Amino acid sequence: MSEGYKFETVYDGKVNQLDSSKWWDQYVMEKWKDYSDHFPSQEDIEVLELTGG
Repeated sequence: MSEGYKFETVYDGKVNQLDSSKWWDQYVMEKWKDYSDHFPSQEDIEVLELTGG
């Protein structure tokens, strides 16, 4: 348990770290384009990163 999170399972046994600067174009739009309205925008991700979210 870390910072209040309890990890019970990890998909495919590994954790992937994404480059936040490539969030929208190289992750959401390439892999989840049909569901893009369900993801935070590139700007939202940058704000989260800057504020420690």
